[in-house]
Amino acid sequence: MIKPKKITISDIDGIEHNFIIYRFEAMIAFKIVSKSLPIISNMIRGENLKLEDKEIEDIVVEILSYSEKVTEKDTIKLNGLHLINNHVPDLDTLLTLIKELNDYNTNFLEIGKIFKEVQEFRTTINQLNTKMSIL
Repeated sequence: MIKPKKITISDIDGIEHNFIIYRFEAMIAFKIVSKSLPIISNMIRGENLKLEDKEIEDIVVEILSYSEKVTEKDTIKLNGLHLINNHVPDLDTLLTLIKELNDYNTNFLEIGKIFKEVQEFRTTINQLNTKMSIL
């Protein structure tokens, strides 16, 4: 594993969880980004996902295999669905961990920035639509 980085994520109940995240190898990063682009694209456009649940699950498991949960005694590599379900307490923590891995591995997909810009664009469009309907 390349360039370990310790992070702390608060779960939905405010409990802190420690993880170690790693850099993806170049070709693994390319594969993950290639598989993730349809998901990100659909989310930006507000469309339903077109991938099967199994495809999404496989992408998430592959991404999270570059992380470990830090416990009091050791670390647990999150390299399977069962391990993820047992050591990532909730959806907020899962999404934050995925975002942290993305941010640590690439500047190409600044997910938070993309979603903020899309939301601002949607707000502007809605305001324009409201003004036009008044006229």
